[in-house]
Amino acid sequence: MTNTLRHILILFLGLGAVATTAQDVHFTQFRMAPLTLNPALAGAFSGSYRLGGLYRSQWSSFTTPSFYIDSPITQGARKQDWIGVGGVFVSDKAQVSAPLGDDANGKPGSIKRTGFLATVAYHLALNKKQTNVLSAGFKVGTVGVQAADDFIYESTLLGGGGGPRFNEMDKPKTFLDISGGIALSGKAEAGGNYYRMGVSVNHIGAKRVSLSPSSGGGRGGANQDLWIIGHGEYGMDFTDQILFDVAGMAQFLGSASEIAVQGRIGYRVTDETLARVGVGYRLGDAAAVLLGLEHKSVRVGFAYDLNLSSLTTPNSGIEFAVSYIGKIFKRPKIDPVIFCPRF
Repeated sequence: MTNTLRHILILFLGLGAVATTAQDVHFTQFRMAPLTLNPALAGAFSGSYRLGGLYRSQWSSFTTPSFYIDSPITQGARKQDWIGVGGVFVSDKAQVSAPLGDDANGKPGSIKRTGFLATVAYHLALNKKQTNVLSAGFKVGTVGVQAADDFIYESTLLGGGGGPRFNEMDKPKTFLDISGGIALSGKAEAGGNYYRMGVSVNHIGAKRVSLSPSSGGGRGGANQDLWIIGHGEYGMDFTDQILFDVAGMAQFLGSASEIAVQGRIGYRVTDETLARVGVGYRLGDAAAVLLGLEHKSVRVGFAYDLNLSSLTTPNSGIEFAVSYIGKIFKRPKIDPVIFCPRF
């Protein structure tokens, strides 16, 4: 890795350490958001650096843009091990109606959470060819919640007074959040067969945050529920041109849970271009159509969610995702050889 890229990553992670906020998010294309899925995946790829982004719009009321960067920056304790670092930014905004506003129709209010977390992971190769790797990582940042616009407090609605509007509280309430995760991955020495599985635990020791002035508008004494994510995927080549992969994710937050499964078929259009199409299902919630295109080091993904639960309107969500793996290799310095023929 060049010194310039190292300096960019150090600056990126340094900013994340002093001014970070984040939140619980959920993506249909969870494999396109690796650092959100599991901090052990930082630097778990072949290349010099990786850039990616994902945008989700759900029910016309929830919008979630997310961006990340990571890199395998240095060798580990053994020459076949390595250390990866990264940073992830996410911003989530939920907009709802406030029918008890100043006028008869009411005005919308919103709750917004934005975040930027730093991640580091150690990758322990289980063999010299690095075909099987055990990874462990952690992620740290501060989680913030901010309400705005025309929400008003219950005390004001009941005539008690003294309840300011949320838009007077323009500073987010934050708390320290720590996450940890492990992952096991492997690939065949020949062919495209691979697997990956892992688990991450979020909100370790995190305190609850309240926006109500009666509770101080800050951190409470109780801990937040742990947010636990388990994930796995397996891919194989049917032929030189046709590929298949399946993936699943289960996440738990307190009494809430979500389980999603996906399957995709890939077709090699050329040696450098791969097209994918697939379907997914979130148990008891929604079905998804998945589309993807890979060309050289660029991956593009699209997902459309169709609600299958008792909620009839609004009933859909869309996602756009993109990632790029850059490769920076030093040119070898070859000493000139002077050929002196003998006679």
